[in-house]
Amino acid sequence: MSSEFRIDSFIVDKILNPGYRSVRNVEEVNIRFINNSNDTVDLYWIDFRGNLVYYLKLGSRKVVKLTTFIGHYWIARFIRNGAAAQFLPGRTEVFAITRHLPHTAIVFITQKVPTLFEAAVEHIGELFYKQQYALYWLPIPELVKFDIYFYIRRKRIYQEALNFLSTSRNLLRPNHNINVRLQEPLEGDGAERREVENQAKLYNKQEIYNILKNESSTLPQQLLKIFANGQIDLCLQAISDLSVECPDFEMNEIFLTYLRKEFVVMSFSTVCSYVKKWIDFLLQKHFRNKLLLHEILPQVYCHLCLMKQYSIASVVAEVIFYSVALLGAYSDEYDRETLRNVWNKLLLPEVCMKSAHFNLCTVLVMSSLDFDCTQHMQCLENSLSNLKESDDLSLSTRKQFLVLLKANLGILLSHCQPNQSEMLLNILITFHLENNDLYLLIQSIFRHSRLTYAYVSKVIQPFFRCLLLNLSLLIDENFSQQKGNVGIWIRENIVEILSISNKSYEDELNSWKIIMSSFVPASHHILLSDKKFCQIVQSICGKGYSLKSLPVSLRVALFCVLITLIPCISSELFEIAIESTLSIMRSDTKLFRILINSVKGKLLKKYIMILLRCGCSNNYSKSTQILVKEFLLSDCSRDMLSVKSDAMLKAAVQRPLIEEEYYFLKPLCDTFDEIHCEMNTGENSALRISAEEVFQHVYGLISPLDCMDAMKLSLFESSLSVLSVVKTLQDNDTTVSEKEVQNIAEHVTNADQLCKTLCKHPDRLIELGIISEQLSQLLKRSILWMVKRGKLEHIISWKYVKYFELYDESIINEVISIASVEMLKNLLHSSSHNLQASKKFALYFALAKHQNEEKRKLLFAVLKDVLEIVVDIAGRDYLIAVDFLRHILPVATGSAYERDFVSFALTVLAVNCESLPSNFIALRRTLSLLLDCLRFGAHSVINDQCSLYINLFVCVGRAIQKYVNDTRTINPQFTRYLSYGFAKVAGEMVKYERSFSR
Repeated sequence: MSSEFRIDSFIVDKILNPGYRSVRNVEEVNIRFINNSNDTVDLYWIDFRGNLVYYLKLGSRKVVKLTTFIGHYWIARFIRNGAAAQFLPGRTEVFAITRHLPHTAIVFITQKVPTLFEAAVEHIGELFYKQQYALYWLPIPELVKFDIYFYIRRKRIYQEALNFLSTSRNLLRPNHNINVRLQEPLEGDGAERREVENQAKLYNKQEIYNILKNESSTLPQQLLKIFANGQIDLCLQAISDLSVECPDFEMNEIFLTYLRKEFVVMSFSTVCSYVKKWIDFLLQKHFRNKLLLHEILPQVYCHLCLMKQYSIASVVAEVIFYSVALLGAYSDEYDRETLRNVWNKLLLPEVCMKSAHFNLCTVLVMSSLDFDCTQHMQCLENSLSNLKESDDLSLSTRKQFLVLLKANLGILLSHCQPNQSEMLLNILITFHLENNDLYLLIQSIFRHSRLTYAYVSKVIQPFFRCLLLNLSLLIDENFSQQKGNVGIWIRENIVEILSISNKSYEDELNSWKIIMSSFVPASHHILLSDKKFCQIVQSICGKGYSLKSLPVSLRVALFCVLITLIPCISSELFEIAIESTLSIMRSDTKLFRILINSVKGKLLKKYIMILLRCGCSNNYSKSTQILVKEFLLSDCSRDMLSVKSDAMLKAAVQRPLIEEEYYFLKPLCDTFDEIHCEMNTGENSALRISAEEVFQHVYGLISPLDCMDAMKLSLFESSLSVLSVVKTLQDNDTTVSEKEVQNIAEHVTNADQLCKTLCKHPDRLIELGIISEQLSQLLKRSILWMVKRGKLEHIISWKYVKYFELYDESIINEVISIASVEMLKNLLHSSSHNLQASKKFALYFALAKHQNEEKRKLLFAVLKDVLEIVVDIAGRDYLIAVDFLRHILPVATGSAYERDFVSFALTVLAVNCESLPSNFIALRRTLSLLLDCLRFGAHSVINDQCSLYINLFVCVGRAIQKYVNDTRTINPQFTRYLSYGFAKVAGEMVKYERSFSR
């Protein structure tokens, strides 16, 4: 009888105390309850102490409209058996409105769809309702008998409990559509209610600790009361704390028995609520909790599977997986067998989902524990084979699987066979292509900053292989008229290039050459704009990662695919694809020029024409011109270059607009200009004739030269580069005729005169409205022409240098690079007398930074003028002056002005010390200049300079400390750089210890 009494008490408490309390409020809301179930329900209001107040009966398909208050809770129970109904749309067992609604709330009352087990229990319970004791003779498991008995007792107790529910302020209403205004019921103070409250005593955690530690004879009764009070999670926390604090603590079997029985009667929402609490608690304990991991969560998982709630069951399985994996990797307290036994509790045939998500978790668990996962991998493969036909991976569960797969892709692929890796990667790629977020998968693949060889071979290369194979299938769908040539070429060669092999670099290079020899470009008559195609193109163009970080074989594969697809890429991605191709080529220019040179001559010539047409139709793409120039430069044969030159000239002549002609000819002229230095030896009549034809055509487009025509000025600039090549080729060609020599000489003379005029009177072009950018480019080309012709003296006399401010830094650098030492000496002599300080400073600074030491030493003769200029500049921009002094100190070392330069440098630093803590650039340059003063100004470390060095050293040290303390987020590299620089300064000062000690 005592056992029956405990069960009855528990059921009564569950019925009378749902665990919610209404909140006092005066703001009214309207509700329409609609009973959508097939049974009659009792509707209750939950008062302010959590007790049920009976309201009315609501028949099947009946409606009641009432006025209640915000924060008031309602519950409905089926008259037939006392089970709680569910409210839609939230599928909760209690309902309350928590905010003001301008309209009447529509709430449906429904019955939860029972599982097969629940339906069987209910049916048998109805059969034995009047013959309860006959139940014990049934040949069924004891746990099932208990569930049937529990159902019978709940139904009987509910019928009896109706007599104790308060109905003092609410009379029974008729069972039809009615409108009721509900007033707040008065709180009852009767003896019966106080008696119920006294019986439902709540335990705190410390009391539960004492109950669990003592394990007295009353433990079953105390646990039953804890469960009856709804304190399961608090009891679990207490047991969990004990399992962490006391390694010898073991969970009592009675507790597990009660928990299993509790799971049987728990609704899905209640289980979910407890699961969330337990998972949060597990995470807070850093996966160290033995109870939750070993017993409770596996029990929860099995129960959820029986309820066919696979979505939340997958979450529980994933939490258990991460718990086991992290413990196996980072904890020495657990052995592998113990952790595997935890997971084995989920592998029971009657509860295991056998879904792809569960099989994936199993593979990851076994691989993380270093167990053989071949069999489990095969199960995963089988569950994925009918992925599209099965509903098992639909909606949220499918997404759970893909997120888990993406997060653990590296460890998973390391245990896969190639065909299994391809299957998994294809699933991920297909999913992200359909969701239009392939870039997220790319970010996940490249989340590691350093790509190890193992990661590249197991993850990166297989991923790109699958990605490009998917791309080839898309191309087949769109280029059926080409019989799949492009798709087939990509498939065959990607498999070849990205196949894992131990070939030497020479063998790989030879295979790449063979692949390039069969190059197949896509048709430029059809532009592909399919979303999936565009996503893949963006991915292989380096979106989300650096192309330069990829291994050589993968860069070669992407290069082949990009140059194949460029003709059919839409305008939105065209420029991106061109830039990515150039980026790959620049990573190893020599290699990719060799590969381009492996393409058949006729096909390469045709492909260059296609590129020019595509670039012309895409807003005259400059990047495409650069790519064409790279294709022209890749051919080391001058005969082949002349053939390409003739083809490009013919194609340019056929263009209807002069802008299009210029677009076709510009990369050819730039190619001639770049190979100019290689044309000074040997003879090549074919190339000379081709260059002359190009020049004659360009000259014909220029004549008559109109300075107001921007296009003609651009053509004139290109003609100068071609003319230089023609002149060089003529000088080395014995077959050239006298007439051709005279013709070119006449053009050279005209070019000399034009360039001289441009350099002498650039103001005339400004008056004509030439924009500064175009004028700068034209001046640069004219000056380079004069320098190459050896006529630098014509532009450095006083008549020309007055326009020196028009010469930008690049022009000055080009002049210094090309001009001879003697010519630069004349330039310095002329400029030192005729230029203002600001104009001369640009020349001196460029010369001081030049790599040629002999040319830098030319400043030795004008150090006095240099010192005067830098003093003037320091008053306006001391950072530029500090940078300049760092470059000039090595030149001034050993001269009469060495001490003057060092003294001035130290003075500049001392004057600007106050601004150092707030400016990292100034702090960095100050350290560098102070170090250079010690290195190159050894004679300055004397008595009158030592104190200045010491003061600067202390000042810079304090500035570094203040900068580090005041900056909220400082880059660790900055700190290391400043500390290392300061240490080097101290090291140099130690060398002069005797001088500083005085």
